[in-house]
Amino acid sequence: MELYRLIRKLERQLQFVDSIDDASIAAREKRELIAKKLAVINDMITSVDDPELRQIMTDRYLKGLRWEQVAKKYGYSISHLYRLRLRAILALID
Repeated sequence: MELYRLIRKLERQLQFVDSIDDASIAAREKRELIAKKLAVINDMITSVDDPELRQIMTDRYLKGLRWEQVAKKYGYSISHLYRLRLRAILALID
């Protein structure tokens, strides 16, 4: 009976290790996907001609600043930043 308990304990530990390995693989795949998406976003932002629009988009979408922080940094209202964002998006479509 003692051997059975030991085997069961080892099986549970192996299952735990396997689940950690699976989670690690999933996390690595997620990081790779995020890196690819960030590269696409960076390329799109880089293609914006207006330097100020480019910097605003960089601050918001690559540096992760909230719109409130961007508004304070540039002295704009949030609604104006939304208009600038739309202008940048429309420039990308053209």
